[in-house]
Amino acid sequence: MANSLGFVIAIVTMASLRTRGLPQPGTGQGVAQEILIGLRYVWRTREMMLALGLCFFVSFCVFNFTVYVPLVVRTVLGLGAEGFGFLMASLGVGAVSGALSLGMAGPRPPRALMFAAAALACGGLLGLAAARAFWPAMAMLFLTGFFGVITVVGCNTTMQLASTDALRGRVMSIYTLVWGGVFPIGAFLVGAMSERWGVQRALATNGAIGLTGVALLLGWWRLRR
Repeated sequence: MANSLGFVIAIVTMASLRTRGLPQPGTGQGVAQEILIGLRYVWRTREMMLALGLCFFVSFCVFNFTVYVPLVVRTVLGLGAEGFGFLMASLGVGAVSGALSLGMAGPRPPRALMFAAAALACGGLLGLAAARAFWPAMAMLFLTGFFGVITVVGCNTTMQLASTDALRGRVMSIYTLVWGGVFPIGAFLVGAMSERWGVQRALATNGAIGLTGVALLLGWWRLRR
């Protein structure tokens, strides 16, 4: 019932929006050519490449919670279904809080905020790897959800606002491919590492990979500027 109410609110909100303009006329080019145009456009737009890079590392390293939270609950904390429910709820509350906080930050998230949020989301995995009790694990998952959602929503907003109307559909399809297509691979890897090395070492490795990726993106951004 609560989930269905959430859909009703979203539908009513979208139905109340009033947008200007009409759909862009077709170009007459083939599908493959139009996809290449979208890819070249994103590749040449520095702001979009940054957003995709941050989204890639956070999705790959952080948003595998359906794999690592059950492992933490069972193998590290020794809890059952109730503990799993509370930890997932903490992650969800952090995610909702992050989305609301970003909404109050203005129309376009600052670059410094996006870098900091991505680093803190990956750092939350390092904190979770060190957690040996329920409450520290809950705190780390709240922070991971909070900063992880700030990162991916900030990347989404950046790409939407940086795109032209004619190419926005293709731009967002690339964002969706990165966001939705990367974390299953990350989930497979974190599961394999957990089986071989243990869940805490797997979480620490994922967090380190994410932080390294964010640092490399920051260096690239400064050099390009």
